[in-house]
Amino acid sequence: MSPMPWLSWPHAAPDAMTTLRVRERHVRLTALLVTLGWVQVLERAGRHSTAMASPALLVAAGLAAQLAFSVFEAGVAAAVWRATGARVGVATLLPRVLAASAAELF
Repeated sequence: MSPMPWLSWPHAAPDAMTTLRVRERHVRLTALLVTLGWVQVLERAGRHSTAMASPALLVAAGLAAQLAFSVFEAGVAAAVWRATGARVGVATLLPRVLAASAAELF
């Protein structure tokens, strides 16, 4: 008998892959919420803009610029990871970069 029998129960520890999938879902959900935060910030800025374009167009352009810059940042980060020998894709890093941009919202 194991000195810690609770460790041998099949339901005691979650499967490692399940834990990774749940963690990845949380990261993607956080990235989605941050993106919605950016939409709100851009919408408020577009409302007070003196530009001739519609506020919706300004929001779309601002969000496209934010996402393009985030893709660029994720690409640079993936290149740095590759230089260190790790295989990390842009699609894996992009939600994390978007989630990290939450600090810039305030």
